Amino acid sequence: MAFCDQDDVWLPTKLARCAEVIGQYPQLVLLSHSAFQVDAELNHLPWKHPDHKSFRVSAPLHGPRIKSIPGFSLVFKGELLLGLPLSRRPPDLAAHDAVVYQLANIYGYTAWLPDALVLYRRHKEAATAEGVGKAAHMSIRTRLKMRLTGDPQSFERMAVRVCDYAAFCDLIRRECSRYAVDPGFARRTDEAIDYFRALGEGFRQRQKMYGKGTGSLQRARILRRLISSGSYWRIGQGVGMGLGGLTKDVIRAVAPF
Repeated sequence: MAFCDQDDVWLPTKLARCAEVIGQYPQLVLLSHSAFQVDAELNHLPWKHPDHKSFRVSAPLHGPRIKSIPGFSLVFKGELLLGLPLSRRPPDLAAHDAVVYQLANIYGYTAWLPDALVLYRRHKEAATAEGVGKAAHMSIRTRLKMRLTGDPQSFERMAVRVCDYAAFCDLIRRECSRYAVDPGFARRTDEAIDYFRALGEGFRQRQKMYGKGTGSLQRARILRRLISSGSYWRIGQGVGMGLGGLTKDVIRAVAPF
């Protein structure tokens, strides 16, 4: 299955190229490709979105920890959605691209293809047009600040988000017939529940670390607890919070403010 959002333009090779990659990697349940951004008249803009720099394949729970991938860049196996209680998914997964990406990251392998196979048309008045290409024009100083500083509210939002994912997986476990008859599906559902709950707790700890009322000693204790639990490298069967998260938290722990 493939989405065609709004008035984006598929290049002639899109489906054939995606089918070729999926044929080479039968374990894939989702593929995301890059896209050229263009204006309303199809003039190319100086950036891509998405912009996958190289080909790679992510194992379950090892995809980028983001909310969603643009729907027009997704090609996936329709069986991914069979029998799932999609009408009761959390609000954060209301968008079609968000729910497909997160389910694929739970239940199978995802490929990231650098080939740009769509013209992603952006109108100035479009609801999603604000901020298009914004990251490409950020100064180095602004990018560095974003990477090295944290906001307790953002960690709280991320904690709520992943805990909602855990609750949705628990709903699947209780109400989806596939859980009872497919051992692999059941195992990955259980692993996702454990992963998202633990990840949510990690974000809660980081929220405390960045709170204004948290002293340096308490920040150091939180950092030590996160390091000793391996939260930056691996959480259960999934990817941890990463080297970037560790660097940011070390700076926060030793900062004299």
